[in-house]
Amino acid sequence: MQQLWAHALNISTESIGLDDSFFRLGGDSIAAMKLVGEARRAGLQLSVADIFRNPKLIELASLEANYGNGMVDQIDAFSLLGDEVDVTQAREEAAVSCSIDASLVEDIYPCSPLQEGLISLTSKRAGDYISQSVLELRADVDEEAFRAAWDHV
Repeated sequence: MQQLWAHALNISTESIGLDDSFFRLGGDSIAAMKLVGEARRAGLQLSVADIFRNPKLIELASLEANYGNGMVDQIDAFSLLGDEVDVTQAREEAAVSCSIDASLVEDIYPCSPLQEGLISLTSKRAGDYISQSVLELRADVDEEAFRAAWDHV
């Protein structure tokens, strides 16, 4: 498990201790998905929800040992949000944010500490953490066709 973390987080195995948290070592939801993929390729049963519920290495290693014994817990959709969250409202907000129907929202994961921090900082200073690029088109580019193609994607 330590080697999988090292690969997913792009850090050395020596820098990962049993009590280290995946998220405090720089992990986020994308790295969690990468870790799940690495674990599955290694023949281990692991989900993103497992990582969020058991962020310490020792916890995930113990969880994997339990999986090997057939002791797999089913995690209900939206259960990681906590009891204080109105699931219907959260589902609606996610759907509006993603421009999809609420029935298509299957689950919602909480933010990692890094994501929470970035959201907090962005609310205080809008425009930070946004990359903007200005590119010039060659003179022979059909501007209307370009705009239509841009709007399409």
